[in-house]
Amino acid sequence: MRCRAGKRTERSLLRAVGAWAGSLSLELRRQEGDDPDMRATATAVVGLVTVLAMGACAHRSDDRRAPVSHNAPPARGRILFIRGDEVYVMNADGTGQRKAHMHVPYGEALPSPDGRWIAFSRPGHLYVAHPDGSDRRQVARGDPSYDCFYPGWSPDGQRLVYQQGCEVDFTSMFVIDRDGAHRRRLARGFWTVAPSWSPDGQTILFAGIPPSGRGPWALYLTDAHGGRPRKIPGSSSQPAGQFTFSWSRDGLSVFLIPHDESLYVLNRDGGGLRKLSGRLRKVYAFAVAPDGRRLALQAGIGKGWDIFVINTDGSAVHQLTDNHAVDRNPAWSPDGKHIAFASNREGNYEIYVMNDDGSNQTNLTHSKGDDEAPAWLADH
Repeated sequence: MRCRAGKRTERSLLRAVGAWAGSLSLELRRQEGDDPDMRATATAVVGLVTVLAMGACAHRSDDRRAPVSHNAPPARGRILFIRGDEVYVMNADGTGQRKAHMHVPYGEALPSPDGRWIAFSRPGHLYVAHPDGSDRRQVARGDPSYDCFYPGWSPDGQRLVYQQGCEVDFTSMFVIDRDGAHRRRLARGFWTVAPSWSPDGQTILFAGIPPSGRGPWALYLTDAHGGRPRKIPGSSSQPAGQFTFSWSRDGLSVFLIPHDESLYVLNRDGGGLRKLSGRLRKVYAFAVAPDGRRLALQAGIGKGWDIFVINTDGSAVHQLTDNHAVDRNPAWSPDGKHIAFASNREGNYEIYVMNDDGSNQTNLTHSKGDDEAPAWLADH
């Protein structure tokens, strides 16, 4: 029997088992004179076969798409998410949802690597605070009419890199201590977008255009303490609005989505450009697993967006969600056994969590508004 996931399969299977049970019951009446003990035995057998058949279908469906098989325990820890313009924090099972008292009209809220701080911004101001909203500190200021910051944490959680300016032709890049001290401007004269730290904390990766203003956008590396930026050969993309990128966990490579909406990996020195997304028609976003071996993707093979997992060499593409809704913003748990994501499968966007093989997809928020941008807080 060929098994496919879904309610239709369950109904068909139950109808088939029911028909078999009816035939068995008629045969028992004919042979045993409608003996009650025989009817009880038949009922028990029917129930056992039903359970085994349904379990076989569920098991085969999971095995068909599972990248791992380790029976993940219930998710633990805390998840940050954005509801409207406010930051919320909840337990990984959906309990304890509470407002963090951080207003984020730009949707910027980034936990520090150790989970102790959240960097967030509102027009003209960059702040850090603890996840409960306490000990709020202003880190940087700008013009409320156009400044946004898009901050990134250093691996040790002691410093921030940020851009100042929302328009791509007016942006500048700075590094600053978490308490607002020792601000330094980097890549002077460049137009800069989305800076991020290397895993060793020594280098800043950013998308930019050189001071001449000529040429397409490309990826650059600059020393975190200053110095002239170095272009990564083969990393050009146009326009910048369709340019997503991130370090590999070992800092030797960069994953990127340029203008063609495909996923690539590139050595930090510019060699070894390889396409990873294969049969996927488009890739919008991705997250690198904590062990650095897998990527969770927001990608599509048809009209919608679903969550996929692939190995970082492009092998073993596994589709974890499959519906007509939009599933997006995948985020790995710190232990790499669960993935949080946002989905509008029930109408509005809610935060879901699932095992890393796609099983046990659970709505955590059950709110009337939209909940988006999940991020796990590391235990400390």
